[in-house]
Amino acid sequence: MSATRPSITVFFPCFNEEENVEKQTLDVDRVLSKIADDYEVVIVNDGSIDRTGEIADRLAAEHPHVRVIHHPHNLGYGIALKTGFLGARKELVFYTDGDNQFDIREISKLLPLMRDNVDMVVGYRMDRQDKPLRKFVSRVYNFIIRMIFRLKVRDIDCAFKLFRRSVFDRIEIRSQRFLIDTEILVRAKQAGMTIVETGVTHLPRTAGKSSVSPRDVIHTLHELSHLWLHLFAVNWKKLIVSSLVSIAFIALILRNIDFASVAAEFSKVTRAYIWLGLLAYAVSFWFRSVRWKLLLLPERAFRIGELFTGIVIGWMANNILPFRMGEVVRAYDFGRVHRFSKSLCFATIVVERLIDGLTLILFLAMILMFVSFKPIVNRIFVLGIIIFFSLFIILFYLVAGKALGKKTGIFKLVDNFGQRFLKAEGQFVISSFLKGLEVLMHERLMLGVFALTALVWCAEAGMYWAFLMAFHLELPAYAPFFILCIVNLGLIVPSIGYVGTFEWFCKVALLQLASPDPALVAGYSIALHAAQFIPVTLLGIFFFIRHNFDVVKARDGLRVSALGD
Repeated sequence: MSATRPSITVFFPCFNEEENVEKQTLDVDRVLSKIADDYEVVIVNDGSIDRTGEIADRLAAEHPHVRVIHHPHNLGYGIALKTGFLGARKELVFYTDGDNQFDIREISKLLPLMRDNVDMVVGYRMDRQDKPLRKFVSRVYNFIIRMIFRLKVRDIDCAFKLFRRSVFDRIEIRSQRFLIDTEILVRAKQAGMTIVETGVTHLPRTAGKSSVSPRDVIHTLHELSHLWLHLFAVNWKKLIVSSLVSIAFIALILRNIDFASVAAEFSKVTRAYIWLGLLAYAVSFWFRSVRWKLLLLPERAFRIGELFTGIVIGWMANNILPFRMGEVVRAYDFGRVHRFSKSLCFATIVVERLIDGLTLILFLAMILMFVSFKPIVNRIFVLGIIIFFSLFIILFYLVAGKALGKKTGIFKLVDNFGQRFLKAEGQFVISSFLKGLEVLMHERLMLGVFALTALVWCAEAGMYWAFLMAFHLELPAYAPFFILCIVNLGLIVPSIGYVGTFEWFCKVALLQLASPDPALVAGYSIALHAAQFIPVTLLGIFFFIRHNFDVVKARDGLRVSALGD
């Protein structure tokens, strides 16, 4: 912030604060008159049913820098803050609560920290003057938010914050209640804004009473779930559709199943083959890591361990989120940790999935050349060809148009769309994504990628074979590859963690090869899926938490400074 006197709006929400609103307003006006020429004091009366609105109107009439915004009825804390943020008219926006629990003179402590490269200055209560239960709940809440959003801010809900007005032109506020502070900071983090923290004095409440109730905790948790899902591009519709699909396929699997027989099949399993299968699956992840290294090589060389961690996190997220959202989480997390373009990273993951699909189709085509199956197999094969070859043609022509400088139809369409409808940030995302796709034009790298993809699926087929041996299923030599192809092509169907779809397509494949007992089929498919689901999910959660505690401290996109300490 320059040495000139600031242009600033100070606002505070009030709900039934007739005992506090006059003192708060006069204190703010007195402080601002000493440090600023261009300022305003805004009282947001959130539908108070006492004399708060009447007192606020009188203060606005008596003091030229004071104005009031009335809500017709109580709309909630989040909407009151949103009203204040969007109604502010000055360059800087400061807000606090209307309960006189902060020393308003400490605004002058925040202003020098608002330097040219700083977007917001947030306070943290050095000696919080609240009841022990409320302080405990706050600590738990802050811990949960840090865990979920990797948000390194000491006191997220401290109502003593200074913002640039432009912040609210760049982020969208959806919260209507007490989650609003969290949402602002999380979205600021996503936008790469700079935050400075400083300690502030907290005073005991001397008049009025808090309007926070246990019901507000429930509403906050509800908003928290919506915010988390929204930030990872997941909405309730996708979640419901995926859940219904999983439930439908589970019903098909469990129909006419004797659970006692399934348990009996588990008791006959040869455990040595299970461990061998897990080893083969682990090897497939090593091959995946080497393959991703090749795909990223044109931009930067990464260590295999870094890539392995990113892949496992993506697999974990795929197991707990619908619509294969783990691919998005993987790109986001890897890009954030390694200061690398997330959109370029995501492009290489798209290429991965494309090569995976084409390789599986090739494997299945080789099997179909020598063995005949029921029509459902041919339908899966044709559907796979349509999806993956269409995607290949689109991506190839898209990247060829960019790499060769030719305005191909697809590239021209995407390029024109970006220039006409997107801001500079959106155009940059598209440009980075297209740059990631350029690996398709590196012939030698792509040959290596195809070779490694074949090794990935051969290693995973080894797992399928080991589990066949564990369950004493004697099938033709091509059986592991056939089951592998049918299951993984079938997993295009959206579900939660592939639950139900994995087992059903596994059953379809087994019934094409033999007529085993339904309990044996169920046992094999459930055990195989559990072996692919549980270890990777637990390891992914561990890696994700480790990133939260170790990496974010130094490398988080949210740059928090200790200038105010």
